Amino acid sequence: MIIPLILIVAVSVFSVFFTNNNQTMVEVIAFGSTIKSTIGLLIVGALGMGILLGMLSMMPSVWRRSFALLKQGEELAQMKQKEASRKSETK
Repeated sequence: MIIPLILIVAVSVFSVFFTNNNQTMVEVIAFGSTIKSTIGLLIVGALGMGILLGMLSMMPSVWRRSFALLKQGEELAQMKQKEASRKSETK
């Protein structure tokens, strides 16, 4: 758990230094709108959007896996309960 935290802090510090060192103004035209900003801020923003879209694209598989694990856990609990009742009947 500590390694992801360290990576997040390192990337955050790197992005702040990168943004401060790249202060050239640029103009980006996307989807009919014009955005004027520094190149460092646009690159860090694009990186953030890429990370966000990647996380959102993984969500359906994560949900399916968690629901499957929940179902297996319930089945295991039922099997343990049946096994315990069988052992108590045989004694």
